Parts: sequence; C-alpha cells; structure tokens
Amino acid sequence: MIKAVKSINDIFTQTFKNKGEGIFKSVVILSILLVIISSMLILIFEKGIGVINTANDAFWWTVYTLLGMDYCQPPISIGGKIIAILLALAGMTLLGSFTAYLAEIFFNNKKQ
Repeated sequence: MIKAVKSINDIFTQTFKNKGEGIFKSVVILSILLVIISSMLILIFEKGIGVINTANDAFWWTVYTLLGMDYCQPPISIGGKIIAILLALAGMTLLGSFTAYLAEIFFNNKKQ
C-alpha cells in the first residue's frame, strides 16, 4: 500500500514538474475520460429515441460536440441535452488549455 502511494506521488511529481505541461496532460487525460463516459451515457439516454443508436454513433457525436463541430441533430432527452452542454463547455476548456500550452512553449523558446 505504501509503495502504491509513493508511486502515485512520483507520477504526480513528474507530471507537474513543468506546470503548463502538467496541466495540459491532465486536461487531455480528463478529456479522454469525458469522451468515453459521455459516449456511454449519450447512448443510454438517446438509444431508440434519436439518431444515436450504436456505440459508433455515440462516439462520433461526442467527439464532434467536444470539438465544437455541428452534431447534425441535437439530443432529444433531458440527459442528452445536459451531456451536450457539458461537452461544449469542456471543449472550450480544452481549446483554452491547448492554446495556453502552445503560448508557454513559444514564450519559453523565445526567452532562451
């Protein structure tokens, strides 16, 4: 148990050694988890009542919504609409984090 806690501490230390890079990595990992969970939930909420009837449809709808693209037909259920709102907000956060990370890279290269 102590080794597991120490290993997790080492992972966090390495991840957040460079603050901007650590935050970006965290956002990417959370976004991947968000896509997986949202795909499953949107399939549960929309299967049979909307155009999302397969796991493939749910995955692509989730990715398109997260990236801010048009998702053709909005969700019908209340749960689906809540997921769409959360994905749109998460997409804005992801874009902002990516832009901040790129700015940090360019600023650090220019300073050296």
